[in-house]
Amino acid sequence: MFHHYHSYAHYSYHPLLHEFGRSVVHGFGWGIGWQLARHLPFALLLLIVVVIGVGWVMMRRRY
Repeated sequence: MFHHYHSYAHYSYHPLLHEFGRSVVHGFGWGIGWQLARHLPFALLLLIVVVIGVGWVMMRRRY
């Protein structure tokens, strides 16, 4: 009897929590992916510029 009530409570509450959590995780992941996709070219360009700049400074300092 108690087990049946427990399983009923679990199944009655779980879909709402699952749906809410899934929507939150999906929205959060989609937002992060969108930010990364939008900033990826600038990040790559900045990384290349930084690497070239550091390498140029090291080369000039060495010679």
